[in-house]
Amino acid sequence: MSNIDFQWMTGFECAAFPQVGTDELEATQHLKWWASDLVRVREVGITMIRYGIPWHRVNTSPHEYDWSWTDGAIDLIGELGITPIIDLFHFGTPLWIEGGIMNPIFGEMQGWYAKAFAQRYPHLLYYTPTNEPYIEASFGAEWAIWYPFLRGDRNAVRAFKNVAEGLSRSMAEIRRIQPDALMMIADTCEYYHSFEGAFPEEAKFRSERRFLVHDMYQGLVNREHRMWGYMLTHGVGDWGMEWFVQTWVRRDILGLDYY
Repeated sequence: MSNIDFQWMTGFECAAFPQVGTDELEATQHLKWWASDLVRVREVGITMIRYGIPWHRVNTSPHEYDWSWTDGAIDLIGELGITPIIDLFHFGTPLWIEGGIMNPIFGEMQGWYAKAFAQRYPHLLYYTPTNEPYIEASFGAEWAIWYPFLRGDRNAVRAFKNVAEGLSRSMAEIRRIQPDALMMIADTCEYYHSFEGAFPEEAKFRSERRFLVHDMYQGLVNREHRMWGYMLTHGVGDWGMEWFVQTWVRRDILGLDYY
């Protein structure tokens, strides 16, 4: 990364939900025109790019990976003198992971994937293991906006726990291979207001909960943390929460969208 204080960075939209046939890398044709796209990025003077890896495409069955497309893109990024921030998981889970983020061992599965990627490309330093982890969990398992289209607190807390665990395990696996890796996490930090005095406690609770996932993987949600009780009340056991306290990981940079 450059020593200058500010850099322009870009990226290619890479959200995917293969369960419903959505794949932005395909829709924008970057899967086809990746080489010319990357050349044009460099031509306009950009030397840093957040680059999405299509998990559902490179890992179509357990422990089997096809890096053919990724090899070409990452090699060219290096040749062009561009620094990539690897966006490993941008909403879409492979079809073989039943239930997606709700799978009981989702965290382990994401860890497998992160380990395999880091072993393939051990020279890479910058990672976003999970894009917008709070949104990933809440939109899929609390608001039913996207896959797996679930609602309610019991689904939400399970999703928060699984997504936080996947992020935690991914960071740990990458750093075992590349100890100097920097973790750059992007998420939202929406603030809830009580409109004309309506539902003030709900607004306060949701504004406190917005950093739940990030507090969890950093081991900050202990028995004194307000969200500990929320998680246990809705179905996550003590052992599940203690795991984060005992195996916390370090985040290096947090980038936030404010809504």
